[in-house]
Amino acid sequence: MLYSSGADVILSGHAHRYERHAPRNPDGQLDPTDGIRQFVVGTGGEPGGSEIHYDHVPNYQEPLDIVQIGTFGVLKLDLGADSYNWTFVPIAGQTFTDSGSGQCHGAPGSADSTPPTVTLVSPLDNAADVSTNTTVTANFSETMNAATINATTFTLTNTATNSQLTATVSYNETDNTATLTPSSALANSTTYRATVTTGAQDLAGNALDQDPNTADNQAKTWTFTTEALSAPSNLSAKRSGSPSKQRIDLTWTDNSSSEAGFVIERSTTFSFTTNLVTYQRPANSTSYSDSSSLQNKTTYYYRVFAVDSTGTRSASSNVASATTK
Repeated sequence: MLYSSGADVILSGHAHRYERHAPRNPDGQLDPTDGIRQFVVGTGGEPGGSEIHYDHVPNYQEPLDIVQIGTFGVLKLDLGADSYNWTFVPIAGQTFTDSGSGQCHGAPGSADSTPPTVTLVSPLDNAADVSTNTTVTANFSETMNAATINATTFTLTNTATNSQLTATVSYNETDNTATLTPSSALANSTTYRATVTTGAQDLAGNALDQDPNTADNQAKTWTFTTEALSAPSNLSAKRSGSPSKQRIDLTWTDNSSSEAGFVIERSTTFSFTTNLVTYQRPANSTSYSDSSSLQNKTTYYYRVFAVDSTGTRSASSNVASATTK
C-alpha cells in the first residue's frame, strides 16, 4: 500500500543496530525509480541486544546497503518537498557515520518531472588554500544516469588561462557523488572554476536544474583557489675544501608540500644583478653543493625559490653568502 501510494522513506527501530537500504519494491528488489528507502534505527539505550547477520537481510548488497552493529547515536533527517537528506550522528567516542540524500518520487507509473540539483560541492565555493592535489566532487539530490556524468558534463577550468584541464570523472550511485580527478597537480596560487552542465541527467531523463546566474547549459559552477607555495627558509652557505677544489655547501628548510622543485640563484652581488647563475633541484631537496666555476677570494650570495609544475616561483628564501679562499 505504501509503495503504490508513492512513499519514499520508511523508519523502524530494532535491536541496537543501524541499517540503511537502497530503494526497493515490496518484493525487496532494487527499484531506484519508485522504491522505498528503509532505515532501521535502534541505536539508543544501553549497549547490547540481539545480533543480526547480513544474510538475514533480504537481498543485502554492499555498498548499497549498510548494517552497523554496536554504534549508538541518532539519525538526523531533513525532509523537503522534493528531496530528503540523512546523517547518522554517533555518540562521543564512536566514529561510524553515514550520510546521503534522495529525491522524492510520485506513485509508480507517474512521470518524474523534477529536475535534479547539486546539493553539495567540494572544495566549497570560494574556498582558499586548497591543496594542489585535490579532487573535485559534486553531490546530487537524486540518483543520476551514470552515462551522463563524464568529462564533458563535469569540467574544471583554469580561470587565468581559460583552459580546461584534462581529468577523469567517475560517479558513485551509492551516495550520488561525481568525482573529478585532474590528471596532474594543480598550479599554486591559481583560481579554478568547476562546472556541471545540464547534460547531467537523472534516471528519468530530467536535466540538471539550470542555474539562472550561469551561462547557457551550465547548471552549477563554483570556484576555489589553490594554496600558495611556501618559501624555503633557514638558508645557510658554508665554504669547504682546499683552495684548488673548494665548494660552497647550501642547506635550507623545505616549507612547501606541493613544490615541483627548487631554483637556486647565485650572484656576486647581494642584489643578484651581477654574474647571476641558476641551478635546478628536485622536489623535497634541502641541500646543494656548488663547485661550479668558483673564483678565489670571492663572496657568493645565494637564495632559493620553490617552484610549481608551471614554473611559478614562491617568495625567496633568506639570502646566505660564503667567501672562497
